[in-house]
Amino acid sequence: MEEERRRKFELKAGQGVAKVVTRLREAQETGHLDLSACELTQIPQAVFFMMKNTVVKTCDLSHNLLKKLPSKFFIAFPRLTELHLGSNRLNTIPEEIKQVSGLRDVDISGNSFTCVPSVLYQMENLRKLDASKNDIFDMDVSKLKNVVSLTDVNLEDNPLPEPLLTQLSEIELFRVSVSSIQPQAHTSTTPDSLDGVD
Repeated sequence: MEEERRRKFELKAGQGVAKVVTRLREAQETGHLDLSACELTQIPQAVFFMMKNTVVKTCDLSHNLLKKLPSKFFIAFPRLTELHLGSNRLNTIPEEIKQVSGLRDVDISGNSFTCVPSVLYQMENLRKLDASKNDIFDMDVSKLKNVVSLTDVNLEDNPLPEPLLTQLSEIELFRVSVSSIQPQAHTSTTPDSLDGVD
């Protein structure tokens, strides 16, 4: 029984490695690195080795199990214009991202961020930021307003407090999408048939 489980695990791991290698070869041709839904817990060293002579413009690492990104990721891919990190387990972004001066679109949705990473306020060419579906309850709205290139910020499905929601609603320089998460209304579990019983 244990041997069978081990073989299944090895087969699945082998298929995962083959999937990553295939996608790296495709990226060498297209400049679009798509490692989405590869069950990655970290960025494989093969990514840096196989992509060292490739200009990568877009990268999709969404729908993985990443808890952090290595600093060298942004050093290795300085010409990124789009970065999709949605649906991982991230709660921070390395400072080195600011070296990627042409980065325009960043998706950090569906992660574990409790605030908008401060390094993103320093991105001079950032146009779109999707930070929806996180645990964001704090951010520096004045720094957000200073990112003059922004056109669209999505903060939906975050537990933003009312004062922040008010500040965000007053922004006119770019579009901000928010939704307030309301506490669950208390509902009675008493059956209707018991109403009025003494």
